[in-house]
Amino acid sequence: MTGFTLVEVLVVMGILGILMGLILPAMVKWKDTAIRVRCASNLRQVGVALHAYVIDHGRLPCRPAGLDQTNPHVFRYRAQSADMSVTMEQYARSREIYYCPDNSQDRTPEQWWPYASGTVAVTYQFPFWLKASMWQIPYPDYRVLKSERVLAADYLGTFTVPNKPVAWNHKLSPDGSPVGMNQLFGDGHVQWYDRTYGWVLYGRSGGPVDWYYANY
Repeated sequence: MTGFTLVEVLVVMGILGILMGLILPAMVKWKDTAIRVRCASNLRQVGVALHAYVIDHGRLPCRPAGLDQTNPHVFRYRAQSADMSVTMEQYARSREIYYCPDNSQDRTPEQWWPYASGTVAVTYQFPFWLKASMWQIPYPDYRVLKSERVLAADYLGTFTVPNKPVAWNHKLSPDGSPVGMNQLFGDGHVQWYDRTYGWVLYGRSGGPVDWYYANY
């Protein structure tokens, strides 16, 4: 029995290299898709929790005065007494669903419920929580949960100056914005929008931080 020649070994290695070049991008794409599906599942459960609250109270949950001027993903801010974390957990029966598995700061309930400062901040934004006077576009009528109303989404906030992302979910694209965003709508459906749709600057909170959801 003869051994492999150098040429044969090189040919085999070349074939393996080609196969790996084909397989690895597919694996990365599959992983990204799986994360987006998990993220969408979280938002669907958030939608169920919000609709359950509406059934009980006849309206969406409102943040108390003061808290409604903070970033729209904050349930509790430092030493302030205003706190939405108990209510949001009660209706969702979970803390995990409020954290995208691909958030930029690797936030988890264990680290951020509460954070060392006392803040409870999640990685999905709730545009209806931002005070109407802080909106940069006309404030929608959230009394009616229409199919085009954005109830929640992957968070995307940028420093006003300079215009640089400070909080986002999913990977950043070469232009500096996320590759896309999952959004929850008033009728409970969740849809992924990639960055080619563009972004809507809807509000500005303290900091100042500009807040966006995906154009649709």
